[in-house]
Amino acid sequence: MDREQTIKSAEAAFREIGVYGLSVWSVEGLTAAEIVLHARSHDTESQRYLPHAQIRASTAGQLRRCGFALEPDSPSGHYLLTIPAPPTDDDWDALEQEFGEPEPTPRR
Repeated sequence: MDREQTIKSAEAAFREIGVYGLSVWSVEGLTAAEIVLHARSHDTESQRYLPHAQIRASTAGQLRRCGFALEPDSPSGHYLLTIPAPPTDDDWDALEQEFGEPEPTPRR
């Protein structure tokens, strides 16, 4: 969650769909490693999910308690994490604080 890249991603979502948001995955009862495997089970030739070298984990409950909404998206387990508009430095700080330290993304 490099802040600069996170902001760019949220701004791209705003230009595309009119909402500041980030792509996240959440599947109740699965660990972060299991969620990576779940997400990658939806890979296609044109769409690769979670290609990043590192991930940071949180929970849907933590994010919601901080005022961030999670809107179900497609495929199953994929969500749009929405950020208040326009986002402030305090919003970015709060978001960063809700995620754990970076860890290597599990391999297939």
